[in-house]
Amino acid sequence: MVLSLPNVLPATALLLTILAPGPLVEDASAKAPARTSIQLTLIGCDGCRVQPVQNKDGDLTYSAHSKTVVGDRSQIMFSVPTARTDKMAILVYAPFDEAAQGGIPAVVALGFRGKKQGSVITRAYASTPHHASGCWAGTQRSHVRRTIVVRKIRTKDTLLGPGRHTSAAAYVTRTLPARPFYWRIRQNSLHASDPSICK
Repeated sequence: MVLSLPNVLPATALLLTILAPGPLVEDASAKAPARTSIQLTLIGCDGCRVQPVQNKDGDLTYSAHSKTVVGDRSQIMFSVPTARTDKMAILVYAPFDEAAQGGIPAVVALGFRGKKQGSVITRAYASTPHHASGCWAGTQRSHVRRTIVVRKIRTKDTLLGPGRHTSAAAYVTRTLPARPFYWRIRQNSLHASDPSICK
């Protein structure tokens, strides 16, 4: 008796089916660029808007979405491409800062001339004139954590008009590796009309 088996493949066809290469499944994580989490604790900056940006050769090449600080001591987190941390600055738009209201945000001082990476910066030190940089030399780490102190100061600035004005001074309490420019600043108040402050 002969059975009709229409669903049975010939042996050669079955062999080709087994040996034929299937579609390659690519590991998506293998091509994903490395990312770095930046955890910032802001002190004295309730209502401040904070934004990390990267600037190269006078151009703004990357900007993270800004986040607003709630409370006098608060934590915010940014996830950025690791490659973008090189020549990155952290901008602070404080609600009391007259310069920031005019479009000139405070730049967080990340390093000081003569201070090694990881040096502790006290309020007393930050309150005196120094050469400071707001340009991060970057990292390869997946997580970076820093505390930023923001102070309200009174200063004179011809760009803001005659008299004294309320401004923000911001610095990290433990330095990061920094690049030039090193600006001569008083009371740690560093502002930039554009974020291109890296050599």
